[in-house]
Amino acid sequence: MRLHSDFGNALLLAKRYLLAPDGQTKRQFVDVWTRCSRLIRREEETGQEDAYRAVFLAAEDVGIQIVLNGDLPKGRVTEKIVAAAIGECLTNTFRHAKGDTLYISIIWNGQLRSVSIQNNGKPPEKEIEETGGLSYLRRMAEAQGVIMNLASWPEFRLELLFGDEHV
Repeated sequence: MRLHSDFGNALLLAKRYLLAPDGQTKRQFVDVWTRCSRLIRREEETGQEDAYRAVFLAAEDVGIQIVLNGDLPKGRVTEKIVAAAIGECLTNTFRHAKGDTLYISIIWNGQLRSVSIQNNGKPPEKEIEETGGLSYLRRMAEAQGVIMNLASWPEFRLELLFGDEHV
């Protein structure tokens, strides 16, 4: 999803630059194209490795540190949902919140696993609207019986609640 989005941005920036060349658009295009190249290179390097590794490498590529408290859950479906949530939060931290750190907290209390993701970026100016990646994430999570909570105040927080069937 990230690569698709960045390629789209790169094409729009290239078109804008070709129609009205300026230094800022050129720099933006070079930055986006460099990210796309890194993501493709990482994909080739990682091959079929797990989803967590791919998202952690993407974070490294865009300069975002991930602080992990707890063990990442395993299981094909659970891993897919958590990795997608981390990836979406990573993109939003970079693009909207202008943060450089993502905090992931995983808690297990015997019956429910909670995955909470926050960032150190600027707080949302208004309630987060679930469009694009967040709405896709919600549909994917709820289709598997996972509860997704999203908070905008006093800071952005995404929480996933998994039942026993996901452990």
